Amino acid sequence: MANADLYKELLRCLKSNPGRIILHRKEEERRYLENLLCGAGDAAKKEVDAHSPAALIAACKKCPKARRKKPGAGSGENGVLLLLNPPVLIGRMEREQYREQAATMLRKMMEAIDVELGRCYITSMIKCETDEALTPAAMFQNCEDVLVREIEAYRPRVILVMGEMLPLKRVKDRFGGIVWYGIEHPITLIKNPDLKKAAWRTLQLAGEAMQRPGGAG
Repeated sequence: MANADLYKELLRCLKSNPGRIILHRKEEERRYLENLLCGAGDAAKKEVDAHSPAALIAACKKCPKARRKKPGAGSGENGVLLLLNPPVLIGRMEREQYREQAATMLRKMMEAIDVELGRCYITSMIKCETDEALTPAAMFQNCEDVLVREIEAYRPRVILVMGEMLPLKRVKDRFGGIVWYGIEHPITLIKNPDLKKAAWRTLQLAGEAMQRPGGAG
């Protein structure tokens, strides 16, 4: 559920149960709940939005000379998070060359397992590009907290990683209740068609997990 939906649901619960005792963990939560009930909902919502993944990405200055910030897209309402990790050995110019083809392939892959792409939450492991000579591993260290915030905000049941999954071990351990799958990045599949068969088998397994009762489909 996205932040805006959580906000609406919380406000609905508070207003529909005026006699209920609402527990809070700290002073900031108490003030936030009071604001919702006392008509200061807009201010409270702005406070929530300021800590949204998109706002964190926009405000991040951890990577020097960062440009082209990459906020996530999609509603995430179906419980599916698509996490893109472009291949390290493919440079920026080549990624640009394949960008449109990769987007088309991604859409077709989701259609093949009956998952609507717009209802997924789609994000990149590395949230910006930079002119500084930073390794992907160093950049992901700077992005890891934002990815954690995205998972907390959208609460996916299934995460499909497209690209190298090894750097995600710490995040995976933190969110053990999520089902994780990994396949090659669309650009890798375009450049290496012989990998498509194995990717399709994994994609089918992910699709079955998404469609199970109580799952993400």
